[in-house]
Amino acid sequence: ARVAGVAAVGEVLREQLAAVLCCDVWEIDPAEPFARMGVDSLRGAEFVAAVNRVFGLRERSVVLYDQPCLRELAVYVAARAGGTLVAPLGRIG
Repeated sequence: ARVAGVAAVGEVLREQLAAVLCCDVWEIDPAEPFARMGVDSLRGAEFVAAVNRVFGLRERSVVLYDQPCLRELAVYVAARAGGTLVAPLGRIG
């Protein structure tokens, strides 16, 4: 599936993060820092692994420190992924 851009990438990231945090997508604020949302090292590793699967990347968990919120991570992932998804949209688990 093709991804239209940063906004679409951001929505996929929100879905993945909501799955990791066991919450609803609407509870995820794209501008809130991951640490404030309860993303610790374990959840961060799980989230980055899901992002890597969906977008065909090989990022390490440290990417969450350099891009500390979903909004910034969406820009980064959109640039790195070249606008393509490896898996269909939706929760990957």
